[in-house]
Amino acid sequence: MCLNTALSLPALVLCDGEVLVCLNTPLLHTVLVLSDGEGLVCLTLALAHPASVLSDGEGLMCLNTALSLPALVLSDGEVLVCPNTPMLHPGLVLSDGEGLVCLTPALTHLVAVLSDGEGLVCLNTALSLSALVLSDGEVLVCPNTPMLHPALVLSDGEGLVCPTPALTHLVAVLSDGEGLVCLNTALSRPASVLSDGERLVCVNTALSRPASVLSDGERLVCLNTALSRSASVLSDGEGLVCLNSALSRPASVLSDGEGIVCLNTALSRPASVLSDGEGIVCLNTALSRPASVLSDGEGIVCLNTALSRSASVLSDGEGIVCLNTALSRSASVLSDGEGIVCLNTALSRRASVLSDGEGIVCLNTALSRSASVLSDGEGLVCLNTALSRSASVLSDGEGLVCLSTPLTHPALVLSDCNLLVCLNPKVLHPASVLSGGE
Repeated sequence: MCLNTALSLPALVLCDGEVLVCLNTPLLHTVLVLSDGEGLVCLTLALAHPASVLSDGEGLMCLNTALSLPALVLSDGEVLVCPNTPMLHPGLVLSDGEGLVCLTPALTHLVAVLSDGEGLVCLNTALSLSALVLSDGEVLVCPNTPMLHPALVLSDGEGLVCPTPALTHLVAVLSDGEGLVCLNTALSRPASVLSDGERLVCVNTALSRPASVLSDGERLVCLNTALSRSASVLSDGEGLVCLNSALSRPASVLSDGEGIVCLNTALSRPASVLSDGEGIVCLNTALSRPASVLSDGEGIVCLNTALSRSASVLSDGEGIVCLNTALSRSASVLSDGEGIVCLNTALSRRASVLSDGEGIVCLNTALSRSASVLSDGEGLVCLNTALSRSASVLSDGEGLVCLSTPLTHPALVLSDCNLLVCLNPKVLHPASVLSGGE
């Protein structure tokens, strides 16, 4: 596979024992041509200095260098690797007993590539100070860091991850005993990655103060905040949820002992998420005052209100229904002992929903005065009137009929013991419906 770059500095050519990679670079310095014992990959450059060709006993390996000092080529008994280093000091290529990896740094200080006994990883740095690559007994990782201070790669006993920060201060990657996660930060102060005993999570923050990732003993969740103050991620003992807020004050995520739900608010004051002992529902409000979510002992429903005053959600002991109102005053949702129906009104005064002992019907009125819904003991019918005065719905003991009248006076509906008839007269006086006994 060919790699074609327009670098001003030389790039790497790696050998895996099977395939060589062709590097074609219009470099200011020389390039390498390696042999894997099966074939040669050709790279042509117009060099000012002669090239040397070394043999590994199976194939030819071209070494062409324009170094002020000679380069060193070591053999592991199988493959020779050509180092091309425009360094003030010579570059070192070490053997791990299986394969060699080429090191081509342009450092003012000496850089070393260490062996873990199984494989070598190339270290290419443009640091003013030398970088350190440690072995975890299995794999080495190359850090490439344009830092003022050296970058450190630590071992967790299983694998290494490369950090490439451009910080003015030292950044560390810590080990949790199982795996490392790369930390790349542009902070004025260093950031930390904490371990929960299982894994690490990357923190990438642009905060004026450092951000923290906490552990619940099972897993970590990434915290990325742009807050003027630090944000926190709390643990419920089972899982963490990410809190990302742009609040002028910190937001909180509470635990119900089973799960946490993310709270993302743009409130001028903090919002709260309450627990019913079983689950938490996210509360996202744009109120000038905080909104509340109440629990019925089984579940919580999200309340999202744009009221000038707080809205309430009541419980019937079984379930909660969301109340979303745009009233100048608060609206109420009543319970019949079995279920709750949402009341959404645009009244200047409060509207009421009554219960017949079985169910509740939603009343949506645009009256200047309140409207009433009466019960016949079996069912409720919605009354929607545009009257200047209240209208009435009567019961015949079996069912209700909705009366909607544009009368100047109220209308009367009488029962014939069988059914109710809706009377909508356009008269100045009330009309009567009499029963014939049938």
